[in-house]
Amino acid sequence: MKKLLIIGILLSLYAFTTAPVHQDRTESRKRWVELGTRKVSKNADRDVLLVTARKGFFTKLRIKVTDSPVWVHRVRIIFGNGSEKVIEVDKNFRPGDVAVIDLPGNRRIIKKIIFRYHTKFHAIGKGKIHVWGRR
Repeated sequence: MKKLLIIGILLSLYAFTTAPVHQDRTESRKRWVELGTRKVSKNADRDVLLVTARKGFFTKLRIKVTDSPVWVHRVRIIFGNGSEKVIEVDKNFRPGDVAVIDLPGNRRIIKKIIFRYHTKFHAIGKGKIHVWGRR
C-alpha cells in the first residue's frame, strides 16, 4: 500500500513538472513580426515598404542593416489614420547594427515606411535593411 502511494505521488510530480507552460496571452502577442526587407543601391535611394493594416497594430519598429554599411538619412512612417512620424537619422549603420523606434500612441497601424538612404560608396556589394514591428 505504501509503495502504491509513493508511486502515485512520484507520477503526479512527474506529470506536474513536464506539463507545458502556458504564457499569458497578451505577452505571447507581443512579438516581432517581419514587415519586409529592402536592398539599398549605392546611389541616393528612396524606398517604400508597404505594410498595410493586415499586418496588425505595432508599438515599435526594429531596423537592422546587413551585408554592407548603409547611410540612413531619414525614415518616414505613415500611419493608418494618415498621420506620420519623420525621423532624421543621418547615421552610418554597419552590418549588424540595429535601431529601435518607439511609435507614438499606444498601438498603431502602419500603412507604409519610406526610407531615404544609400550604401556607402567604398562598400563591397549592396546593403540590406530588414524591418520588424513589435505587437
